[in-house]
Amino acid sequence: MGGVSGGDSVETVDLRDGSCTLEQTPLPFDNSYSIGVVDRDGNPMSCGGSNADDPKQCVLYDKAADEWLDGPAMNFDRDYGATSVSLADGRYFVIGSRDTEG
Repeated sequence: MGGVSGGDSVETVDLRDGSCTLEQTPLPFDNSYSIGVVDRDGNPMSCGGSNADDPKQCVLYDKAADEWLDGPAMNFDRDYGATSVSLADGRYFVIGSRDTEG
């Protein structure tokens, strides 16, 4: 999601067959170093990033409505070096990042 020099594109990579699909609805803002995760229904979520208006904010893609919606805010700014993991119960952990708050 996004890119090193900013960008708003979202690409889905299917690890089962190696196919890549460029999503039609771009992120609501250009972003670099955002953290991506996919929910149980296959909807992507993008959190933080160095170009985000709010590096604590997450946005969720709603496939049915074909739009990005504001999601939860994290407690800390997250960008370069952060990663995420999703749990079977629907929770997501966003972990790490460089020190963006001093």
